[in-house]
Parts: sequence; structure tokens; C-alpha cells
Amino acid sequence: MEKMEPKRLVTVTKALTADELANSVCFPFEQLAYDATHAYEPPAAAAAADALALRDAPIALANLARLRRAPRASIANLRRAADDDALLTDLRALTASGSAGAPLLVDATLPAEGRNLAALRKLSESYGMHVIATAATALPAERIAQLDYEEREALLLALVSELSEGVDHGGVRVRAGALGRVRLGAQFEPALCALLVDAHRQTGAPLLCELPAVPLHRADAMAAEACAQVSAMVEAGARPERLLIAHAQHALLPSASPLDASVDGLRGLLRLGVS
Repeated sequence: MEKMEPKRLVTVTKALTADELANSVCFPFEQLAYDATHAYEPPAAAAAADALALRDAPIALANLARLRRAPRASIANLRRAADDDALLTDLRALTASGSAGAPLLVDATLPAEGRNLAALRKLSESYGMHVIATAATALPAERIAQLDYEEREALLLALVSELSEGVDHGGVRVRAGALGRVRLGAQFEPALCALLVDAHRQTGAPLLCELPAVPLHRADAMAAEACAQVSAMVEAGARPERLLIAHAQHALLPSASPLDASVDGLRGLLRLGVS
């Protein structure tokens, strides 16, 4: 199958050259509209009444600290519709910011999180911004590891098709322009990663990876583990300059001052040539 042109980025409306994006501000790991309420988890050791109150409360400054400790304990934090007032307000402000180029947002939402390609295209057209959708599989990682050769090839073909041909929505085809997501660190899933790397090799599409949140004393060990995993991906044929590592702040190491963290945990990844 013919590779996608590596110097063009595929958005939900069209393919763009680097020159066309020269003045665009890029937001490389966003989730515009999603629904991950299936992943709801009440906060550990919380009283039933407190857990219920947090579950149904809106996101606000008063409960922000609790949400950071238990991000899956709030329905409002796990779901956002494409017509959400706060989202639309943010998009209006973003596109009216006076930048010379239209903003570029990479939407990392997965099918299991309610990815909606038609909604992404509508938001892109309505607000004059470029949106890159993520091609992904809804199949659990443990099931991918059990696939036989023909089943795996069919799944790989479906991913490549999302990138090269798109998905039909009411007679309009919407293409994804990135692949994802590979979770690095302790939650690394080898079978899923291998599948995504194969699709990346066939298409040249950027591959989204993410670093997990860990306690500060574990940041260096997590970064070393992530380096080994990314190195294996590169050895398997992934192009390091097209591997996008999100949540890099989780690899920062603690220092004497909490406002002066060290970047040592990131250097190994950067030496591999990733973004």
C-alpha cells in the first residue's frame, strides 16, 4: 500500500503542508469531545456520601484538588459533549486570539472514549481550526494479544484505512491523521504497541505516546522504562521524529525546590529523537 506523504499532515477536512501550518499554534494532545464514564472509579477510602457528591459535582476550583487525586471520580471530568458550552467558549477564544494562522489541535480521543469523527469535522469547520483525529482500535489490548494472524491483519488494515481512506459519515469521508495511543511505563501494552507501530510504518502517520503520572520518587525509573520501550519501537521500524510523547512533565525529577525540577528524566527520550 502506498505510504502517505510524510510532509503533509492529514486533518479531518484536508491534508496540509508544513508551509500551510507555518503560522499555526499547535496543541499536540487534546480531547475535545469524549465519554469515558465507563471508567468511573469512586475515590479510595471516601465515605459514600462524599463519593456521590464528587461524582455529580461540576468541575470547580473548590474540588480541583480532589479531582487531581481521583480524576475518574467525577462524571463531569469523564464526559464532554461536542456542544458543551465551556468547550465552545474556549474554542471561540482560541480562534479569536489573533494568531496569524488557524490553530492546530491533535485530538487524542480513542473509540473507547467516545471519539466522534463527524463532530470533530463539524467543530473544525465551524471554528476555522485544523483538527487531527486519532486512528485507534476499540479492541482491548489483552484481546489483541490473542488474535491469530488473519484477525490481526484485518485489524491492521482497518487502522490503515482510517488513515488513508477515512470513515464515511453521511456521505462525507473523514480521515484520521495520527495513531494512538501507546501508554509507556508500567501500563505498556506490547501487543497494542506492535500493532500501532506496524500501522505507523505503513502510513507514516504520527504515533501518540503518553507518559503516566507517577510519584516523584518514581519519575526517574519510569523515564528509564519509557526509554527502553521507545527504543524497542524504533528498532521495530518506528520513526522517532514522528513519535509524539505526551505528558512529559511526569518525567521531571524532584529537586530541593518544587519549582525547580530537573529535566534529567527527559534527556534519554530526547536523545532518541522523539517529539
